[in-house]
Amino acid sequence: VSLERLTEMTATANVDGLTHAFNKRFVMQRLAEEIRRAQDENRSLAVFLFDIDHFKHYNDRNGHVAGDQVLRQLSRLVQENVRQDSLFGRFGGEEFVLILPGADKEKGLAAAENLRRLIAEHPFEFAADQPLGRVSVSGGVAACPDDATESSGLLRSADEALYAAKHAGRNRVLASVARYLGAEAQEPVEPVDFQVSDEPEAPSLLRGEEAATRRLERDTHDPDETTPLGSIRAVK
Repeated sequence: VSLERLTEMTATANVDGLTHAFNKRFVMQRLAEEIRRAQDENRSLAVFLFDIDHFKHYNDRNGHVAGDQVLRQLSRLVQENVRQDSLFGRFGGEEFVLILPGADKEKGLAAAENLRRLIAEHPFEFAADQPLGRVSVSGGVAACPDDATESSGLLRSADEALYAAKHAGRNRVLASVARYLGAEAQEPVEPVDFQVSDEPEAPSLLRGEEAATRRLERDTHDPDETTPLGSIRAVK
């Protein structure tokens, strides 16, 4: 096998065939590397974890071919509107992750909100038939070192904020709040919504641990959503 062919095969192995975003294996590998680099260079890193709202409804109503087209279009939209040094990947199903080296939580949240708005305003086919009247995403933003200093903890923080965004009405992004504010603070704190959503505000957000439990229940019982990344909690 030639070096050129080997390079091509390696690149193909790192990419999701449907969306042409990086695949989960490669993203996890790079996330660990980027966290180590951020620590070595004493800089921050943000992660935006998000999924498509009511995607099962979209597939059931319009068919999987149309659903695949939404995934491809969304992936292209994201890749055309992020920094060159960022890394965008598909974790499975309708769930995606964006790694933003050098970004703190505020900058990560701003980037996430920009993408949320772009997606909500994009003219996806059959968007008007969705429960929210559009194809939209909900997501959570976490940062290193504020929320965690290793991959699984960082993704878990983003995942809990993502679920809180679902609970708060969908079509929004939330920032995770550092679980412990100091040695004396022993209670987990709530994710915080820093953006104004297009949708009505829901009563309250869930605390981190309750969010994790409720999201697991939703993955198992709620027919409205599918979350292939529920398995993210098993990542070490």
